[in-house]
Amino acid sequence: YRKCRKAMVALEADEVLMERYKLLIDQDLKVTTAIYNPNGSVHRMENLAWFWTMDIPRDAQESDWMSECRSYICHR
Repeated sequence: YRKCRKAMVALEADEVLMERYKLLIDQDLKVTTAIYNPNGSVHRMENLAWFWTMDIPRDAQESDWMSECRSYICHR
């Protein structure tokens, strides 16, 4: 992730994209051993790091950067 983010910076990705793909900090990588009730309320999401709530499929549909990436991989 960090290498990819560094590449995005080098490619001068816009500020909105860089805000979405934040720097990872130690706090983001901590896990809890508590057992959550999967049928419980929305509070089960409150302890998750920001990257677990990203909507990657939506991003791929709304932006052509993912198709550009696929195109590059297919035509190398």
